[in-house]
Amino acid sequence: MENSNDNKDNSNQIELLFFESVLKIYVEQNKLNLVLYEEHVNDKQLLKMFETLEQFYEVCKKKNKRFFFVIDFSLYWKHPNTYELLQKCVHFLNKHREFYEEHKISTICIVDSILVKMALNMVLKIYTPVRPLNFFNSGEEVIFDEDL
Repeated sequence: MENSNDNKDNSNQIELLFFESVLKIYVEQNKLNLVLYEEHVNDKQLLKMFETLEQFYEVCKKKNKRFFFVIDFSLYWKHPNTYELLQKCVHFLNKHREFYEEHKISTICIVDSILVKMALNMVLKIYTPVRPLNFFNSGEEVIFDEDL
């Protein structure tokens, strides 16, 4: 399954990680994009995703770059399979709080599924973002405010 972003001119994209039908991480300009597809992330893939994000974070630190983190859930219509998965994600986010304060401009979530929205609400009950978090439906124009 392809994301609508995959159909655009990919010449400015740098792919960092791709698991077919599971997830794709790529950089385009000052945007770190994480696209989740229809399959659930297993533990091995989740670990690789975290490692890839941390490598990107190291580059940002070295080059003193700020970025938008865009998470596209528009093709992911299921509820995450376990609360344990959500806890691992929150642990990862908390581990990098100081980095986010300095380098992340904001997080943008593209969400259509009510089940995914419910899961994100669960995450927000146990994790307070340090930078703005904005939600958009697919098809909506995403606003990137660099003044944050």
